[in-house]
Amino acid sequence: MKKYIHYSLMIFIISIFLLSSVFGKDNLFLVGRIIVIDPGHGYLDPGTSYENIYEKDINLNISLYLKEKLESNGAIVYMTRDGDYDLSTPNAIYRKKSDFDNRINLINNSNADIYLSIHLNYLSDFKYYGPQVFYNGKNIYFANIMQDVLNKGLNSNRKIKTIPKDTYMYSRLKVNGLLIECGFLSNYEDRQKLITNEYQKKVANLISNGVIKYFS
Repeated sequence: MKKYIHYSLMIFIISIFLLSSVFGKDNLFLVGRIIVIDPGHGYLDPGTSYENIYEKDINLNISLYLKEKLESNGAIVYMTRDGDYDLSTPNAIYRKKSDFDNRINLINNSNADIYLSIHLNYLSDFKYYGPQVFYNGKNIYFANIMQDVLNKGLNSNRKIKTIPKDTYMYSRLKVNGLLIECGFLSNYEDRQKLITNEYQKKVANLISNGVIKYFS
């Protein structure tokens, strides 16, 4: 009887282990994927701004939340920056070009499956709101998926747009990816939401969902 109980207990433990392994892998939708997150701007380059609200800070916050979410789904994630700095070479004469060049090199040499460039929008016409996805080359399929996920999750109706071919950084990237403008800092409603951690996390979660849907 004791021998039977011993074997039964062993079988039970092994079964639980196998089931947890299987279900654990099923929940890690991005295992084996390498993703680069590029939070726009940084340090002396604040990006767009409104009073004391700077794009560079919101870009970074969303990117850090996004990194955490992607990693929780099994992805290997690299960031072009994880603090308030840029990527320009010390004493560079043309600081912005140096920053772009180093971002380009980092992304192109990362062996990444995709990159996600995180930014905010700003227009003189304050009526525009919501996230907008920009793409180039063959990334239109990915762009449509991401825009749809963001529109549904944030009650928006923006359309994808192509990145101009003469844009310095994005025209030189060899990795598939997207430029995601997460909202309009020029729009009052967008601005009030974008400065909150709750909304930043929501945007990050939706971007992660878009990535998972793309790879599914």
